[in-house]
Amino acid sequence: MQQVVDGEPADSIERAACFAELGFGVFPMPTNKKMPISKGWPDLALTDAEEVEIYWRTFAPLGWQNIALTLDGWTVVDVDPKNGGTASLAKLLEKYELPPTRTHHTASGVDSVHFIYRADPARPLKSAPLNPGEYPGIDIKTGRGALIVAPGSMIGGRRYQVVNEREAVVAPPWLSEIQQAAQHPAASSGRSRTPSRAPAGHPGGSSLAALRALPPDHPGRDNSWLCKVAGKLARKHTDYPAYLRELRLIDGESEVPHEEGRFMKTADSIWDREQDKPAESREPINPEWGYPIQLKDGASNIRNLRTALNSGAIPDVYVQNGQLVKLYDDFGNVELPQGESQKAVAPFTNDAFGNEVADHIFFYQEIKDEDTGEYKMRPKQPRQDVLRVVLGNRSWPGVPALRGITRVPILRIDGTVLNEAGYDADSGMYFDPMCEFDQVPERPTRDEVDYAFDFVYNQVLGGFPYASQADRANAFAYATHAVGRRFLEGASDGGVQPTPGANITAGSQGTGKSYLANIVRWTSGGTMTDYRPDETELSKTVISSLYNKSGAVVILDNVPDGYMVKNTTLANFLTSGTPDARLLGQTKNIRMINDVFWVLTGNGTRLSDDNRRRFFDIRLDAKMANPAMRDHFALGDLESFFKRNRRNRAKFIWCCLVLWRAWVAAGADEATPPMRGSYGWWSRPTAGFLEFLGIEGFMDNYDPGASAEADHWVPFLSAWFEKYGTKRLKVGQLMKDHIDNGEQDGWDGSFMLPTNAADFQDVRKAGDILAGKIDKVWSNGVVLRSAKRSGSNTYWVEKTEN
Repeated sequence: MQQVVDGEPADSIERAACFAELGFGVFPMPTNKKMPISKGWPDLALTDAEEVEIYWRTFAPLGWQNIALTLDGWTVVDVDPKNGGTASLAKLLEKYELPPTRTHHTASGVDSVHFIYRADPARPLKSAPLNPGEYPGIDIKTGRGALIVAPGSMIGGRRYQVVNEREAVVAPPWLSEIQQAAQHPAASSGRSRTPSRAPAGHPGGSSLAALRALPPDHPGRDNSWLCKVAGKLARKHTDYPAYLRELRLIDGESEVPHEEGRFMKTADSIWDREQDKPAESREPINPEWGYPIQLKDGASNIRNLRTALNSGAIPDVYVQNGQLVKLYDDFGNVELPQGESQKAVAPFTNDAFGNEVADHIFFYQEIKDEDTGEYKMRPKQPRQDVLRVVLGNRSWPGVPALRGITRVPILRIDGTVLNEAGYDADSGMYFDPMCEFDQVPERPTRDEVDYAFDFVYNQVLGGFPYASQADRANAFAYATHAVGRRFLEGASDGGVQPTPGANITAGSQGTGKSYLANIVRWTSGGTMTDYRPDETELSKTVISSLYNKSGAVVILDNVPDGYMVKNTTLANFLTSGTPDARLLGQTKNIRMINDVFWVLTGNGTRLSDDNRRRFFDIRLDAKMANPAMRDHFALGDLESFFKRNRRNRAKFIWCCLVLWRAWVAAGADEATPPMRGSYGWWSRPTAGFLEFLGIEGFMDNYDPGASAEADHWVPFLSAWFEKYGTKRLKVGQLMKDHIDNGEQDGWDGSFMLPTNAADFQDVRKAGDILAGKIDKVWSNGVVLRSAKRSGSNTYWVEKTEN
């Protein structure tokens, strides 16, 4: 059921759509803010509820609750009790009747009220005080550049609320009369219409801006001036009410506006004169030239180009993390047949953006032929800084947000199957099918589930020599994950979430580690590269692999035998859905979407403390000297099976989707595996998925405390506790005790510190080693403590409840 707060939906998207349906322009604001933080927000405000549903999250970060309502076509009477508005409202209501209409109160309290009316075009109002002398604390808000804060928004812990939900009526005419009377008091009988002259040398001019710039009391604001203004407006407008409204607005800026009868006579005669003139001849715009933009000033050119992009003037443009990207056909994938392409995306560079603009946008200037009077269009490119400024914009409400590209069908956030080529707004994914895929039943039958389960669990995955049932369950979770990832993210909060990594390890070569890892790459796409022990080079590999990802998995293959994986970049990527990193050759960080499964393959691979809890194991044990001689795969050579026949890949994907759809249709119940914490969004539903299919043992071998470092520290600290209990020792005493006691020292070979207590550098190094593990509780409950005594660090070991 939709949650409702004070008559309006609680969710910011639903509230925004609700107000867009009422006719307001809507734009997001951070919670506790009363003004948008984006420049040009009046141009970006959304006025269509469907657009709000599609684009709101592209420029409203998660957690933003406040909404601005723009007032084009609206008039709001704003009562501010802090400035006397309550008393002024009572005074106003003694003389006038305020028609019942839609009403809100602000976060300032129930007396701070917004009376919301439809604007009356015949009686325009300004965004200004109503009459500060007579009615202080009552303001008028109206027009495209004005806003109010929507109900449901929060300021300082207080909420804007709806008082009256009735339909807004037209603003009463006396509001305009009061405001105009306050701005233009009636002239005394002996006063001329233009009582004072502007200082000598006041700049003149015939443009509308120059005419309007005359001071309110300038003698030049006479009937001739009014005729000039009316002529320019009559040539500008094609709609008489709009013409009259703007003319009245400009005349109203005079200290003493023209008398109504004289004003209307001038307005009508000028309008009729201009309408009788033959239309100026202009060269028609050929649609093949591209989206037309007439070059004006720099700000207008920037706004118009942004509008063109938000209108889809350049095809295949999307936004990722606020950055414009271009979808293109990549013919450079060597794994594809000659001449075949697949979709890829690349962020716009200045040059690439300039090429797209040149291909799809027609910039022009209008030049009037003095002989014929005809306006000709002359193509002309804008200044380069216009392109650069537009490309630097981070808010693109009209450009679809692209999460990624998939070459196989996947589950959407709502659990339905994406199986139609092209961009899918519900998932944010672009489906670029590598072949034809069969339709997946919404509610698979028992026979379909049994068939799919046998193919995936037994025929594809059944031939590997798993060390335990837990390893086989973990392998199934890994192999089937790619098609269900978006659904699992949607079940949490819909955003990008990092998965734990898979550590596929064995005791010897030839057990099938790379084959198992590559099942996902062969069927859903991905990247495989050799693991590099050099930490700097490995960090570069991790960053570039994610930036250039081509599918659902990144495989770091062939970790050296017995090597301890401790790379900090990899550890950070495994805990961030949108990590920031610097690409080689660039000077600033970029944000990437981390929606891949990270996989290690190696023999006896060990993991550091940071990485141990971020990976789950899939152990293979062939129990033979030459595992490569095994021939236990029901489908034969899996690489040939998948790579040479795309229909086999399609079959695997179809079977995975059948199993996922069966679980979703049954309610998508979760379970509680040993891996929890930040990976719970993935492990809990995955455990429920496997439990639904009758697969036991998922994550039963997960032990975040069993790291390579624990193999050294647990015996060392345990021996320390047995020797000294909780006695406090300086590091030099500890080192000297080990030396003095020789082989029979009680450490049983576990002592792991430098042993030269006479060497200051060794003592310092030993202290640094200990300092890095202070207060860490190890798997058997031992923990190293430290404190200062007489200016020196002392250390001791305690035993805790684990």
